[in-house]
Amino acid sequence: MESRSIQRVSDVVANTPNVFIGGSTEGSSTPVFSFRGIKQNGGVFIDGVYQMSSLGLGAQSTMELERVEVLRGPQGTLFGRDTTGGAIRLFTKLPATTFGVRAEATVGSYDRRGVSVVADVPLIPATLLTKFTFSTAKVGGFIRSVTVDRSYGDDDQQTIRADILWKPTDNLKVRLTGEHFNETGSQPNYTRLILESSPPGTPIVPGFGFQVPTHEYYRLIGIPFDAEHHVAGYPGGQLRDFQTTADFNAGPGMLVRNRNATLHLDWNITDSITLSSLSSYNSQTGWEYSNFQGSNVHFFSQGFYTHHYGWQQEFQLSGHQGPFDWLAGLYGYNDTVQQRFMRWAFWEFKQPMNPNAPYDFSQVAGSPECTSWTPASGLIPCILVPGSSDTNTGVGENVKAVFGELKYDITSTLKATIGARYHRQKNSDWNYLPSANAPRQSLTPGALPPGDILASNGRADLVSNTFTKSTYHVAFTNQFTPQMLGAKLMTIGVAA
Repeated sequence: MESRSIQRVSDVVANTPNVFIGGSTEGSSTPVFSFRGIKQNGGVFIDGVYQMSSLGLGAQSTMELERVEVLRGPQGTLFGRDTTGGAIRLFTKLPATTFGVRAEATVGSYDRRGVSVVADVPLIPATLLTKFTFSTAKVGGFIRSVTVDRSYGDDDQQTIRADILWKPTDNLKVRLTGEHFNETGSQPNYTRLILESSPPGTPIVPGFGFQVPTHEYYRLIGIPFDAEHHVAGYPGGQLRDFQTTADFNAGPGMLVRNRNATLHLDWNITDSITLSSLSSYNSQTGWEYSNFQGSNVHFFSQGFYTHHYGWQQEFQLSGHQGPFDWLAGLYGYNDTVQQRFMRWAFWEFKQPMNPNAPYDFSQVAGSPECTSWTPASGLIPCILVPGSSDTNTGVGENVKAVFGELKYDITSTLKATIGARYHRQKNSDWNYLPSANAPRQSLTPGALPPGDILASNGRADLVSNTFTKSTYHVAFTNQFTPQMLGAKLMTIGVAA
């Protein structure tokens, strides 16, 4: 990883064939992982702990990673949390048995600078070992605004981690870790292409199923939103490469705060049987503002403020006897998400959420382009009402599972595996009742209002659904050579 300059989890993905990382509807700070073109999300595990949310995960440092495993395809019979597309497993280095300090400094273009320090401090030799990690990394923006004095695409991270390893006997190992991760930054707010745009004085070209594409509404009232004025590097246009007309200047466009604690216990009951316990608690807070038009025209932008918290508990009993290896496990998972979603749509037009805007939407609705709608065209007429919104919602997930695998060495190279999982899950969602203490949506698109943004008077409109699923897994593998493995896999799922 060092020789390939892999510094973030996103770099790991970029160096792994058939694994893809992309932004979600909540923005680039909450990436989606997929495997072999399969759209189902892949799971990410750090030291065996399933990451409840990918918030900030793509940008997280790979400092002090010991190894990375990428498991393609569904899994759920080998460890606690099941994943449909596959799993990315990250393992950090254990505290060393000798005292040592490692430090690294980085400088680069766009005001890039970073420092990381790792200290291994054995308190009781071979019995009580500790490791402490601190890192900070910062880079300036690379997209320059011609509207306000600001560059976008900046990023600033800080990580503090403590790792305690206690080995009171040869058969017992207890590891406690805690981590605090902060990140602030902004989206690039960069426009490379405007689709379906029509030059002034020519008929509007329909787009996206609308008779008049939404971004054309501004041209109808005399505000140019076209490639010449807003696309970076457009031939004969007003912007050079890596320039934007975006005017967001109201604080960070992205904010991530992750805190987690993990307790991992391994007890060798006998030479061939081991009991493991993995407990974790995680709390995440995030804010991301996405300016979809990447300009100072605000026909569609949105912000997500999220608080994610929950716990996991996993027990595994594993062993081996002759040609057999086996594992049985219990898993519990509880996750709660509260989210405030804000959308600023056609913000320059008067609407209930912005009554003092300079323009009236009737100027668009009453234009010849919108009033000459032909129903037989199959197109949707112009939107008549701006679609701004402000919601406070919640989602809950509770999982209980039993799983196990049995492996048999048929020959020295041929192995057979059979596994099973029973999974019970309850999904819930609800609205939060409005609270007078909750600040209203800012009149400045993207600005995070002060105060308790998630304040509420309780929950309402609760909807819950419970389902169960049994999954069976059969596999045969043969190690033809040290470099070539052949496998035949079959997975069967029965849901209720």
